[in-house]
Amino acid sequence: MASRVFVDTSGWYALIDRRDAGHDQISALVRRLIKEGARLVTTDYVIDESCTLTQARSGAGAAIRLLDLLEETAGVDVEWIGSDRFEAAKRIFRSTLTNRSPLPTVPALR
Repeated sequence: MASRVFVDTSGWYALIDRRDAGHDQISALVRRLIKEGARLVTTDYVIDESCTLTQARSGAGAAIRLLDLLEETAGVDVEWIGSDRFEAAKRIFRSTLTNRSPLPTVPALR
């Protein structure tokens, strides 16, 4: 099974904005991961946040380029949060606050 690597908002933004301090590093990493057959995983929430941030910092054109990149890159998988996952995440979050235990990893939401 191919490895799955989660990409958050900071990763997508650095990838699309050449002025970002992490641009060169994330670009090289993403190229390598895709070449090795890894799947880049993100969520609909992260895409929304990434596009909003990109539009605010770099303009509408950059936000559209990010959307195009996400749609055209074969190695990107989008996990849709939906109401069931969102409710599960809230329960886990509340539980960790009550129990003062560290947040669980993403597989706990499945």
